[in-house]
Amino acid sequence: MIKKNVCLQSEERICKNMESEDIQKLQESEERYRNLFETMTLGVVYQDVKGQIISANTAAQEILGLTIDQMQGRTSTDPRWKSVHEDGSDYPGKTHPAMVALKTGKIIKNAIMGVFDPKYKQTRWIKINATPQFRKNEKKPYQVYTTFEDITKRKKSDEALNESEEKFSKAFHSNSAAMTVTRLNDGLIIDANESFETLFGYTHEETVGHNTNELGIWLDPQERDAKVEQLLKQGKLPLHEVTFGTKTGKNINVLFSVELIHIKGKTFILTTSMDITERKKVEERNQKLLESEQQLTEELKTSNEELLVTTEELQIVNEELVHQGNKLLKINKALRESEKHFHDLADNIPNLAWMADETGWIFWYNTQWYDYTGTTPEEMQGWGWQKVHHPDYVGSVTEEWTSNIKAGKAYDNTFPLKGKDGNYRWFLTRVTPIKDEQGKVLRWFGTNTNITELKRVQKRNQKLLESEQLLTEELTTSNEELQATTHELQDANEELHHNEDKLLQAYNDLKTSEESFRGIIENIQDAYMRADKEGTIIMASSSAARMYRFNLTQEMLGTSTLSYFKNSEDRDFAIEKLKKHGKYNDYEVEARRNDGTFFWVSQNAQYYYDNHGEIQGYETIVRDITQRKKIEAALKKSERSLDKAQQIAHIGSWEWNIKTGDISWSNELYSIYGVDPNSFTPTLSSFGDYMHPDDEEYVNQHVDQLLSEGKPHNFDFRIVLDDGSIRVLNTLAEVARFDKNGKPSMIVGINQDITERKDIELKLNENITKLAQSNKELEQFAYITSHDLREPLRMITSFLQLLERRYNDQLDQDANEFIGFAVDGAKRLDAMTKDLLQYSKITTEKRDIKPVDFEYVLEQALINLKVPIEKTNAVITHDPLPIINSDEHLKVQLFQNIIGNAIKYHSKETPKIHISAIKENNQYLFSIKDNGIGMSPEHLKRIFTIFQRLHTNEEYEGTGIGLSIVQKIVHQQGGQIWVESEIGKGSTFYFTIPIE
Repeated sequence: MIKKNVCLQSEERICKNMESEDIQKLQESEERYRNLFETMTLGVVYQDVKGQIISANTAAQEILGLTIDQMQGRTSTDPRWKSVHEDGSDYPGKTHPAMVALKTGKIIKNAIMGVFDPKYKQTRWIKINATPQFRKNEKKPYQVYTTFEDITKRKKSDEALNESEEKFSKAFHSNSAAMTVTRLNDGLIIDANESFETLFGYTHEETVGHNTNELGIWLDPQERDAKVEQLLKQGKLPLHEVTFGTKTGKNINVLFSVELIHIKGKTFILTTSMDITERKKVEERNQKLLESEQQLTEELKTSNEELLVTTEELQIVNEELVHQGNKLLKINKALRESEKHFHDLADNIPNLAWMADETGWIFWYNTQWYDYTGTTPEEMQGWGWQKVHHPDYVGSVTEEWTSNIKAGKAYDNTFPLKGKDGNYRWFLTRVTPIKDEQGKVLRWFGTNTNITELKRVQKRNQKLLESEQLLTEELTTSNEELQATTHELQDANEELHHNEDKLLQAYNDLKTSEESFRGIIENIQDAYMRADKEGTIIMASSSAARMYRFNLTQEMLGTSTLSYFKNSEDRDFAIEKLKKHGKYNDYEVEARRNDGTFFWVSQNAQYYYDNHGEIQGYETIVRDITQRKKIEAALKKSERSLDKAQQIAHIGSWEWNIKTGDISWSNELYSIYGVDPNSFTPTLSSFGDYMHPDDEEYVNQHVDQLLSEGKPHNFDFRIVLDDGSIRVLNTLAEVARFDKNGKPSMIVGINQDITERKDIELKLNENITKLAQSNKELEQFAYITSHDLREPLRMITSFLQLLERRYNDQLDQDANEFIGFAVDGAKRLDAMTKDLLQYSKITTEKRDIKPVDFEYVLEQALINLKVPIEKTNAVITHDPLPIINSDEHLKVQLFQNIIGNAIKYHSKETPKIHISAIKENNQYLFSIKDNGIGMSPEHLKRIFTIFQRLHTNEEYEGTGIGLSIVQKIVHQQGGQIWVESEIGKGSTFYFTIPIE
């Protein structure tokens, strides 16, 4: 009867549009979307046609650092936003996505903007989508809503990763070693540095896009396949010797290392090659020198020269070790800067943050923790956090935290913390374990988010719900009274008729609101899914279909949300948490896509209810965090690389907070000092306990200078370990941070154990002293011996020749032949002593070092060789020769001996000899090439050995010391000499002369 009257009074117009069941469904739908509007993690703001903000959800207020009262009425052109582009330039308000959407009527997507957060006094980076809304049959929008997410952390992580990749690129392209990045499957070169191009002779264009087999780098292609197979098993191949081919066809010896690297989710091979061809030649030359020393010792009881060369090599090796150590120090410094960057980021997030070791012992808090609690690091160390917990909650929090430590699982809880003003505020705490590759917990990272305002809102909502229930009861009573009183029913009917336009407008507004919220769901990038009690999806956003790789949203409907978990354990945990708490937030888990691939997501889920409070199902918002996980993995790998590098180089790092007095050590530094990090606490006092008493004043002087000057200091000092042993440490320390007054507040440094290096240096210096004395004595002996032998030799020769002339007719043929042999032998011995005397004078006589024109040197050498040149018609040519500081007399002898040898050992063809010189870094490389008879490879090792000859005296005259003199002249000025030759094709002598 009542419904009939209402229809009659409303002329059936409202009944058609507003059946009570339709209105109830529309109200329920609008309520669901409004709940989602208020609880979703994306910020949502509505602006009217003038661009003025009319409403914003809770997430928007938190992201922008403003309350709804502060935002209402403000437009996008308001200068207080201080909007900026990613490059730091101003972002004019008229170009704001909301204003553009209002002006053009088009949807604007994925705009990146930085806005000023007045709450935390920093720029907040957001990604914005703006959607204009139209009334029916209208072409201009009457309002616009924007959705945006806070990407500040992601942007900082991306910047850190880009910086890390830029550092890798710089290190890659500036490295003196030849480096390439190649594809794993076919060896195709993706990138190569300049050192690679220089070493192998290929240009960048000839290298990139070709594989190493095409370039002929691998002499045996199967060797590369074997290396790759070994690499896949071990993950890395350390330095080892390999022979490669170059563009010129020349083979080179390199120290070669390989490791797998990951770039943008793909696996590549990073190769490093260091040319050791020269080192091989040096080793061969050293072998020749050793043989020369042995021969000289046998002939003259001399030559400790090779021992001296060996000592020089030890010095070179030691210098290389120092160089490698310095490189590792720089790497350690860069990694320490990366770690400092992490702490700076943590100190600038709005949350309270802290870090604990695997046992739950908290060793670090960010600045926000101390600002809020008013505590000191000493008070909070370890389990000191219990002091700021509410007495009613600290017991249960401690028990639950301890339980999660044992289980090694992520943990979240809500409890009050006391601020420095003495008031307790509610915080949402989330703790995440950081694990190694084996799943072992290395440390814990936790954040505390202030949710006091959220608690107040929830309490206010509870009061509103109670008021609503009371109002419902009153309405029920009122309805009974209306049924009892016809007059009151008629009045109500008339009033309903009177307000039908308002009710119809309310219905349309409700429908518009429902459509707006549905539009938000369809435009957010996070996935939204609504499921019934069994988990069957009954509604999904288009972003959910894209994220889970469905072609159409309808394809997701009817599937189970539980099927999108990768692991059943994660699925069961989520179900249990939802049943226990009615919701869960920020649950990070691996998810399964429709195509079978997996990715990392963060899920928020909660139950939704009907009007009677009965659970109808649950709603889930999913965010793709795959990129963030990759960045976290890269940071963990960086930390592991730092630990490994420090362990290899015996380098430990440390930090000293001057303000608090806190000192932190890396694991390797504990190892160097031989102490247990679980029982030993590094302090200034404990550091002094291990210092050698004789070094205390010296170390304090360096520390005082560092604090006063603010410049890096590098020095050595000794420590005495608990077992009484003494170790020598090298320290590089520098100021990492200054306070507002410009005084040092943080010192960082590294300590390297150089005990073994110091022992080597000590022994090396002792050997050098002994070798210098021995060499001096041997050179003096050689000089005296060769000089004093000449007089008796001249006497023997003279008397033999006199005997031959006087008694030639009286002796038989054999006797005359014997005398001839004796005379010839005496002459050769005289020539040998003469050459030996000349050999010894090279290092004993004082030399006149001055600028020498090698054009003139060659001219003088050719004048001295005029007779053999004219006799053989030798053709001698040369390129332009340089002017170098040198000893002119010795260099003439150098050229004369080599060119003279080339003429002496000529082939049947006319001798052709060419001299050239090219500048290489700080030296000139000379070459003297001939077309003579050449030498076999096995003889190349002997030619510089004193008195060693490849031919008999009947074949070619000589003493076998000419090339030994050549070698000694070159070595005396710090150069090297070697020869390349082939039988029947001639020889080329190479030698270097340093410019300085």
